[in-house]
Amino acid sequence: MIGELRARAIARMKHAGLRLVCDIDGARARALAARYPCAWETEWARAVAREDVDIVVVSTPNDSHADIALHAMAAGKHVLCEKPLGRTPEECRRMVAGAADHGVKLMTGFNHRHYPPFLKAKALLEAGAIGEPLSLRGWIGHQGGRDFLDRWVGNAHVAGGGTLLDNGVHLIDMVRFLLGEVTEVEGRVRTTRWEIEPCEDQALALLQTQGSAPAFVMSSWTEWRGYQLWLQIHGSDGALTAQYPPMLTLLDTNGTGGRARRRRFVFFRDQIIERIRSYRWTTEQSFTREFEEMIAAIHEDRDPKPDGYDGLRAVEIVYAIYESSEKGRSISLPPARRS
Repeated sequence: MIGELRARAIARMKHAGLRLVCDIDGARARALAARYPCAWETEWARAVAREDVDIVVVSTPNDSHADIALHAMAAGKHVLCEKPLGRTPEECRRMVAGAADHGVKLMTGFNHRHYPPFLKAKALLEAGAIGEPLSLRGWIGHQGGRDFLDRWVGNAHVAGGGTLLDNGVHLIDMVRFLLGEVTEVEGRVRTTRWEIEPCEDQALALLQTQGSAPAFVMSSWTEWRGYQLWLQIHGSDGALTAQYPPMLTLLDTNGTGGRARRRRFVFFRDQIIERIRSYRWTTEQSFTREFEEMIAAIHEDRDPKPDGYDGLRAVEIVYAIYESSEKGRSISLPPARRS
């Protein structure tokens, strides 16, 4: 499904063209290629070797991310890889090293960075709207369910982890995006509702950031209202709240301890179109912005934002939380190497 949405986003772009789609199911690949006239393939190794391909988008189950990306980069292709970048930190490190070795760009698909509520929160935070950040709290999740988990997401060998590695990485990346590097974690993971062990369906963690502001985060597959991403940052002069869905950013300012003043940023246009065309429209918009950033990074010869290092760091943080849960203590995180 994500691959199809990405194909649709590419097909609408002005400065890029969809050359080929690849799926191990030939009928699905052929049908998608007919929808956005392009070539199709069932063997990814042949697909990434094509001379008319500049960028490879990896939207496959997690166990094939590293192999496809590494082969593509060895063939001189730039790569945008879905989150999580890899199943393990080691897979991610190999991918980051591969991009450096072959002189190509590696981007991690953290598309929530491009959602309007979180972009607005970032801009307000950088403008000093709430003063010095003091803390962050947030959660992310959805209802899970057998239709979702039975496909491959609940298979530890294929997925690499549970809710924390699947959707929790978005929230972890958002902590780094808004507050900076994470230096220490303490967390707990559990499997409480779904029969998917050793994958977890519940996770919570306390993240210490380099700027000293702690972040308390939760990730679950028992969010019965459906998909939710919510976060709130408290600062010395106020608070910022950002969420999806519905799209909303709140700015509460109160530097004197009196009555707070509130500003609401509602993004009516995005909300209305999404209600008409479903959440897929919002997702496609974020994918388009990702592709635009990737193309700009290639032309300007710089790292895309977020890059492979950001994907690696998120997975390192997830695995530090797993270790903390197993050992019952906090885990320090030394800075990762960018290459």
